[in-house]
Order: sequence, then C-alpha cells, then structure tokens
Amino acid sequence: MGSHVAAPVLTPNIKYTWQDFAPIGPTAHSPAVIVARKDFPAKDLREFVAYLKAKGGAVKQAHGGIGASSHMACLLFHIRDRVKPTLVAYRGSVLGLNDMIGGHVDFLCEQSVSVAKQVSGGTSKPMRFPPPSALPLCPTCRPRRRPASTTR
Repeated sequence: MGSHVAAPVLTPNIKYTWQDFAPIGPTAHSPAVIVARKDFPAKDLREFVAYLKAKGGAVKQAHGGIGASSHMACLLFHIRDRVKPTLVAYRGSVLGLNDMIGGHVDFLCEQSVSVAKQVSGGTSKPMRFPPPSALPLCPTCRPRRRPASTTR
C-alpha cells in the first residue's frame, strides 16, 4: 500500500482516488504481520485476540505514524476482530519496534521483512504471519481466511 491508496482515506477533498491508478506489476511483497513483546501473555493468535478483547485500552500497540503501513494494517485487524488497543504513534516503525522489545508497548503490525530477525532471534513473539512462506517462523500461526484476491 502506498500513499496514493492511503491519502484519499486520510485527506479530505483530495483530487484523486485509488481508481485513478492502473496496476502495472508488483515491485515487492512483504506482508504485514503481528508481533508482540516476547513476554506477552498470549501464546497464539486466538489467545492474543481474546486478551485484546478482555484488556482493551490497557494493551498498547505501536505504529510508525498515521497512515504508515504499520498503522493501516493494524487498523484492518482492529476492525475485523473488533479490538481496541491504545495506539502509540512513533516517527517510524523502528522506534516502535525498539520500544516493544524494551517492553514499553505490547505489540505492533509490521512488514515481515522488518521483524523476521527479531522473531527468529526470540526478542519478539509472532502472533500472525499469514503467508505460507513465513509460517516456519511462526508454527502456531495459521491463516484464518483466504484473501478475496491476490496479485502476484
């Protein structure tokens, strides 16, 4: 997702929509994933969602700023699973990742390539790695729904 997709949602009266663009091909593929601090009480996605529903605003979610992919991906997760954590904005996802590893926030949604080393190194706990190629990093994660469409 780029700014041409997010801007019409975030900026009133913008002069274009996503329909004004035509895809010509993919440039990269790095799906959004959910990772939590390594000592987060939930051990899998089902427990994670139940914990978020029970604790709500007491759970802090980092994101890389309004409209960043880390922000938008988790907003979709919030809507789909009806959860309402406290959002903590950072000037970039790396700062949020550092604070999550340090225990200052509880989780974040981020591109899989950005957190793979932290997951494999044990400094963060994967809650959701949806693509089959990333599942070896998260044996307890399984896709819950197939996407309506994919572009490859």
